[in-house]
Amino acid sequence: MTFNLILFIVILLIYFVTHIGKRKKENNDKLFLIIVFSMFFILVGYREMTRGNDTISYLRLFEQCATNKWNVSIFNNYYEFGYLIFNILVSYISNNSRFFLIVLSFLFNYSIYSFIKKNSNNYLVSVLMYVGLMYFYSSMNIIRQFLAIIIILYSFNFVKEKKLFPFLFFVLLATTIHSSAIISLLIYPIYHCKYNKKRVFIVIIISIFLLLSLDIVYPFVVNILNRDTYYLNRIGVTKIFNVISFLLFLGMFIFSTCITRNKNYGNNNFYLFVLLFTSCVSMISINMAVLERVCIYYSMFSIVALPNLIHNSKIKDKFIINALVVLVLFIYSSTTMIYRPNWNTAFDYKTCIFPKSDYVCY
Repeated sequence: MTFNLILFIVILLIYFVTHIGKRKKENNDKLFLIIVFSMFFILVGYREMTRGNDTISYLRLFEQCATNKWNVSIFNNYYEFGYLIFNILVSYISNNSRFFLIVLSFLFNYSIYSFIKKNSNNYLVSVLMYVGLMYFYSSMNIIRQFLAIIIILYSFNFVKEKKLFPFLFFVLLATTIHSSAIISLLIYPIYHCKYNKKRVFIVIIISIFLLLSLDIVYPFVVNILNRDTYYLNRIGVTKIFNVISFLLFLGMFIFSTCITRNKNYGNNNFYLFVLLFTSCVSMISINMAVLERVCIYYSMFSIVALPNLIHNSKIKDKFIINALVVLVLFIYSSTTMIYRPNWNTAFDYKTCIFPKSDYVCY
């Protein structure tokens, strides 16, 4: 929690410092993003190698790929072939594990930086949501899936431009990294679908049906994610954290619906759908934790959805609303770290910039 508090404070300080003076707000915002994501790049790339539950496993895999390169034995394992090829290609530049983490950190943070820069109307709140909704910490933990996520975020440009085939290409590319990315195919029709009460009702009814039919749905989901043994003991078991996450996203959706009551939704169309879909999948994941891995492809869009919906609303004092959003996210992230400290070792952040004797840095 201490690290999370310091990170929130530092981000706010960077924002205020970069906005001192008479420069254009656009230039100040861009400078803020550059400094913040440069900091994220260093934190993620130079973390101690046991930060993130699966980091060591991924580094061992990288070393195997660097040693065996195109040996058939490399491809006869659990990981998707696209991710294995990515490891092999990086190893041609350097087979150093630290270099591999630095490459990943650059790709992750530059991609999120670009995504926020292109799509958000409030850089500060988007960055704080990226941290508060735990995605910053996820980039140190679910490495393979996060690589697939940034590919999906890049493909969003083609969705907005109505370029279906480039979008499909990048979704399939992401699927070769992590099979769960196939669920992102729904982003294209959702973006170009008109938002109305009838469709909201249909989505909610389907979600309730899926919640009541977990035994039927479960085999299909785990086959896509290739995670049967890991999640086998988690179906039908209520997780408090999943309940809290559901309530958080449901609150976001209800609030966003209240501030966009007019029927001319315009650019808010997709944002409302994203928050609705995220709320529904979060609801199902209460008793089917495997869906956390599906939900993230849509919930990630919330870091621009909520700030934009607030910005586009007719709320007079947006500063207070944004401040409340940040406060809730800080409480949410800090509570997670207090009560689930072993759930993600990235929470207990350690850096190899100033290593101690027991740190694993090489």
